[in-house]
Amino acid sequence: MTYTSTAAAVNEIQSAILELSTIRDGIQVSSPGSNKISIKFSGEGNEGDGWAVSGTVINKADAAIVAYKTTVGVAPGEDIVSAERGWPGCGVFIQQRLIPGGLAKLPNVWMASVSGDYFNFDEDQDEANGAFVVPMDVPGGERIERIVEGRNVLVFTSEGEYWLSDREISKKKPPIHVKSSSHGCAAGVPIVENEGAAIFVHKDRGVISEFRYTDVEGNFVALPISLLAAHMFESIKDIALRKQRYSSDANLLAVVEDDGDLRFGHLLREQDVTAFTRIMGSRYKAVSCNGRNELVAIVEREVGGQARRSLEKFEPDLILDGAIQVQSAQPISVVGGLDVHEGAEVWALADGDVLGPFAVENNAITLPIEATEITVGRWTPPVVETLPPPRDIGPDVVLKRPARIHTVRISVVDTTSLAVSVCGKVYDVPLQHFGARVDLPELEQGFTGVIPLQGFTGYFDEPTVTITQVRPGRLTVRSITIEADL
Repeated sequence: MTYTSTAAAVNEIQSAILELSTIRDGIQVSSPGSNKISIKFSGEGNEGDGWAVSGTVINKADAAIVAYKTTVGVAPGEDIVSAERGWPGCGVFIQQRLIPGGLAKLPNVWMASVSGDYFNFDEDQDEANGAFVVPMDVPGGERIERIVEGRNVLVFTSEGEYWLSDREISKKKPPIHVKSSSHGCAAGVPIVENEGAAIFVHKDRGVISEFRYTDVEGNFVALPISLLAAHMFESIKDIALRKQRYSSDANLLAVVEDDGDLRFGHLLREQDVTAFTRIMGSRYKAVSCNGRNELVAIVEREVGGQARRSLEKFEPDLILDGAIQVQSAQPISVVGGLDVHEGAEVWALADGDVLGPFAVENNAITLPIEATEITVGRWTPPVVETLPPPRDIGPDVVLKRPARIHTVRISVVDTTSLAVSVCGKVYDVPLQHFGARVDLPELEQGFTGVIPLQGFTGYFDEPTVTITQVRPGRLTVRSITIEADL
């Protein structure tokens, strides 16, 4: 078609475009220069980049007519993540992508970045490695709390546990969410990995479960691991897991409650052992495991009548809490620099001997002897109580009368302090034996063997044996044998 002028061409092209059923009013056709026509798809209903520019290139001896885009259109609306709309509640790096989820305004949505470009969420790339947004098919109000990398990608929400059936994350394949259970994940509580399983806290914060794939079910299954210690968990607010450090060690799960109590769980999956214990004496605010596989915690203690928080690291062989180590070239008896224990009762390990207790005044204590290597800290005695002895003496025959435990045999390993109680007074057990060296420090004379204790008196309905200490020291109990008069 031949136009008499550029203005005529502009009017003809604009009229032809407006006749199309997919075009709304508001487009602008102009001539930015000689022999050029510019089309701008402006106006409501024309937003986005859905317009394909195509045509036949007309080649002449002295010219060619081509069509191309000068500016890529932008889709209407606002960003789903911004300072105004809010930010994701969780995220994880998986398969060279950043996958955030639980958006502030879209709680049931997770996103995937461009593969190999963690902070690029431009959806214009249509290849398999492009960025995309995935809304989960869940009821309203269900929020994504955590996304975890495991055998498959795991998605934990406020109402259930899901996993992606396809391990590959691709823009070309719609992800399929398979629901495994409906416990719900506690908001703000981490999920930790233990030997191929994800350990999470239920939304009621009173149950800890292990989320693991089983070939029998062909599905992921949530199994509670805190079932036999249900009385120890009410309001969990933080967890962390430290991998085993020695051949005789176990994976250690640390659990912090809202009231500041700490629980330790020793996990031996191959032996089907899950043992939880209480840690007393301090108020714990948070717990974590760093890259060196060291368990650390924020601890709150009373110092000088006021609460003070500090970051402390758990040491397997350290007897005292909040320990401060002092080394001096010359023997000293006055230990200063104890401001974190001001007004508290502390013990001291001086050149291998256990001394105390002492009351910290003016940030210092005075030892009865001089020493060069001194460790000062607080101490809480361990307490282990056995179950009452069984009363079954025959088929369908159970004795209910009071019983007396008269003999206890305790097998210990490298132990320096031991105390025993049978429903009453606590007795400190002497571990020094005839012929022992008197020139060695206390902590270098650990006792290994069986200790027989006899002569306990008193009848009780449910007699038990309590193993504890009255002064700091090492304590490793291998077995307990009880003899009772039923």
